[in-house]
Amino acid sequence: MPEFAIVLLCCIFGFSAATKAVDRRAFRTTLAELGLSGTAAVTAVAVPAAEAAGAALLLPAGTRLYGAVLLLALLVAFSGAAWQARGRHIDCGCFGSALQEDLGTRTYVRVAACAALVVYALLEADGRSLLAVAPPDLVCMALASAGLLAAYVLLSSIARHRKSGLTL
Repeated sequence: MPEFAIVLLCCIFGFSAATKAVDRRAFRTTLAELGLSGTAAVTAVAVPAAEAAGAALLLPAGTRLYGAVLLLALLVAFSGAAWQARGRHIDCGCFGSALQEDLGTRTYVRVAACAALVVYALLEADGRSLLAVAPPDLVCMALASAGLLAAYVLLSSIARHRKSGLTL
């Protein structure tokens, strides 16, 4: 089960990094709205790179601790951004333009869930590299993780449209 948590985290942070990298302008806008316009260009590159690196570092057992620490630091930063945005409608930018959500309560819930997964994966992993998992098992875990992530994006988008009064 910790292997699935690691694969899920890799999917979440990999998707997050990819969507931010593809649409840096939207993420730079979020950063500017948070008052980071002076460092937005660099931060818009550094955050997705750190997300991708954190996810990759979770794979081998020897670097898992470093990946976990990096991802937890990012999650603390994301919580800080949500706190800084309180009372304002600022797009999270968590998944680039794939999902538009304001920073707020959902951000805290997402951060808490990811942090719990990181801690669980770190504490429960048996010390073997994820790269040692049988390929069919790894593919099944990756597909299940991608499915969960897709369901989250879809359900969040539907909820946003319903809240705004739009019909599908």
